[in-house]
Amino acid sequence: MTIMLNSAAARAAIWASATALAAIQNAPSAVFDALQSHPQVSMMNNNPSNLTAAFISGKSMTLRVKNNSGNDTNYMRTLAGGSGTGDDSFTTTNSWTPRVRAYNNLCHYTWSSNFPFQAYVVNMN
Repeated sequence: MTIMLNSAAARAAIWASATALAAIQNAPSAVFDALQSHPQVSMMNNNPSNLTAAFISGKSMTLRVKNNSGNDTNYMRTLAGGSGTGDDSFTTTNSWTPRVRAYNNLCHYTWSSNFPFQAYVVNMN
């Protein structure tokens, strides 16, 4: 995976493929652990109200998500590539959960609570 993230062509193929995204989603924890230290990966770590503008402009992929306490329903935009189209709604807890999705201009646009939200995000540009 690290070798693939080093290649723009490989990142584009992963981002566009539902099969590849599903394979990463179901990968062992060690794969996620290794990917989180890659230079293409950034950490979203803020109150949702501070993430309403695009966090990453262009193609991106989330790896893991959580918030710091309780459950929260999150709404991200805009799904793309191998994840289809439209906005993404999901619930987080205070435990890291794999959530591999492809987005265009990743934005956390609304939420049910205001718990600090965290996600590992891969810049796929």
